[in-house]
Amino acid sequence: MILYALSHLYTAIGITRQSGAYLATTKLKDAVVFRDKRKYIDISHALFKQYYQTKESTLKKSYAEFVEACKPDCLVIELPQDIEQKEIEKRGNALNNATILTKHKIDELGNLTLREIIEQHGDLYNYSTVMQSYKATLEIQKLSNQVCKQRGELIDAEVLTKTCKGYLDALSSALLTDFVNWSVQEVAALTDCSKQKQILLTDKFKSEMSRQLKNTQARTIQSIEKAQAI
Repeated sequence: MILYALSHLYTAIGITRQSGAYLATTKLKDAVVFRDKRKYIDISHALFKQYYQTKESTLKKSYAEFVEACKPDCLVIELPQDIEQKEIEKRGNALNNATILTKHKIDELGNLTLREIIEQHGDLYNYSTVMQSYKATLEIQKLSNQVCKQRGELIDAEVLTKTCKGYLDALSSALLTDFVNWSVQEVAALTDCSKQKQILLTDKFKSEMSRQLKNTQARTIQSIEKAQAI
């Protein structure tokens, strides 16, 4: 939680105290926090973010810039679930980095010539010992990944991609048939347009919606691929 004094918020976003007090008891009620007999607004709360973004066009700062500007005057409180999530991410990143490093080292060792092995490790026994230790590290990491998957902390990227693509395909099918047909029928009823005009409208609606859906699907898969590369 990032708590910003409610009394300071009014000036920061350019609203009156009365308007702010009303928001604090209605739209932003769940984002208000009492601490040490003082009212704060959790500016990291989804409700506040949503509210701020509706006003973003009239404000000089984006939501992210606003949060950064406020932070020096905020109380930052880590909830147990936030701490747990950070630990999960930290373990995951450390594990990924170690795996990449170990694979890199094994690739290096695997491409050494006999002369280089003798120069770097003294003899084949020492070389074999080093290779075994890296192999054992990889096996441990593999088991750790399996445990993380069983706990629901990791999901296979290929499975995630197929799942997202499946949902988006199903959504595309529904929107491009039922929704487009319904929309054109509504337009036809309001404008009394001809059958030929309805066919043209259907094609135009489908073309535009298909383009947007394909872009969404491409961006979703790109996001998954970027996450894999981190």
